[in-house]
Amino acid sequence: MKRNPLKIAIFLDYGWLGRALRLISDFARYLSQRHKVDVYTSCQAMDIPDFKAFFSSLPSCKVIPIEKKRILLKNSIYGLLSFPALCFNLHLLKSFYRNVANEIDRQGYDIVLLDFGIDYFGHIPYIFDKLKAPVVYYCHEPNREIFEKRLFEDQNHNYRNKNRLQRIAYKMRYNYLSFYFRRNDQRSFKKIAAVLCNSYYTREYLYQTNSIFAWVSYPGVDVDRFQPLDTPCENLVLTVGELSARKRQDFIIRALSFIPAGLRPRLAIVYPQDNKFKDYLQKLAYDCNVNLEFHRHISDDDLIRLYNRAKLTLQASLMEPFGLVPVESLSCGTPVVAVCEGGVRETIINGQTGILVQRDPESFAQKVQYLLENEPVRLSMARQARQDALARWSIKEAVDRLEGYLYAVVEGKISNNEYLNTVKPF
Repeated sequence: MKRNPLKIAIFLDYGWLGRALRLISDFARYLSQRHKVDVYTSCQAMDIPDFKAFFSSLPSCKVIPIEKKRILLKNSIYGLLSFPALCFNLHLLKSFYRNVANEIDRQGYDIVLLDFGIDYFGHIPYIFDKLKAPVVYYCHEPNREIFEKRLFEDQNHNYRNKNRLQRIAYKMRYNYLSFYFRRNDQRSFKKIAAVLCNSYYTREYLYQTNSIFAWVSYPGVDVDRFQPLDTPCENLVLTVGELSARKRQDFIIRALSFIPAGLRPRLAIVYPQDNKFKDYLQKLAYDCNVNLEFHRHISDDDLIRLYNRAKLTLQASLMEPFGLVPVESLSCGTPVVAVCEGGVRETIINGQTGILVQRDPESFAQKVQYLLENEPVRLSMARQARQDALARWSIKEAVDRLEGYLYAVVEGKISNNEYLNTVKPF
């Protein structure tokens, strides 16, 4: 049965160029071929160069920026003690979301697709109070810093080196923001028509932390763009992601140090921006005698060439909810060696498209060395990786899944209250 095109509003407000932003841009691009799609964001996001490139890739979508005001606190740990300013910033944030909701409501959309907000912790933008259209929230990652305090400490690299008063200030800020956003997220879940997520791992996490069942709508990649090239492989392995403790590039460096020096590959790290963690990785690589090269903020074309030059992609992120990097690697025909946890267990077929291993540097090194020494096995995995990407991880199929859920919500076939419904609604 042919369905009428939908009028869709997408809201996003990012501060960086990551895989989640690329996925949402792909969603918007493909949905706009069949529906009317408008993208709402903040004026501040429009000023970020990465965002300009993102918006220019959506010629068929109308982009509507909304002004977002904010008081800038002093760049010092003691500035974090200014709770009146912090509370006022949260009030301004709420006003921004209210203005977004009012603007969306005036346009009469059939449905709103919501992405997460980036102020303070990643959170659900609370724009629902006055919206008439149903809201679908796509959860790339649960609000992990609220529920995993270690991540907050890891992200603040100098936390353990601060004095006692400074650490108390960090904890006060963390506890206050955790309470604030946990409360607002719980309220938001009650008002959202449906929550979609990127993996069954994320679905289970959302149930454990918020007592809801989300619908799994797997992401995908552009398999026509991320594809094998006629490029010879080098003695090179690759990892992609922000430089941070949660991405565990240090684990990969330590693991590579267990491989004999004559066989040990170079490690290429692709990352979006510099920070203090880079100095730590450079020193660690020097101490471990690992040849390390950094590739900062490179284009997709350069990234695809790196995937093809590398013999393997290595993934060691801490409990990554899904991870588009392994899927991009599969699409380029590059096998993946990954720590067996989080969403990667749903993307990598162990022994066929890559190898999954426990979080132990020496065991990880053994699997990497095995594939480096057994070229026929690696090439067989490379062929199966590309075939699996074509069969399961195409962005076009991902958009078809998402579109099915959007229609199901508009037609009243699913809602967040149908927790025990395990049958596809379309």
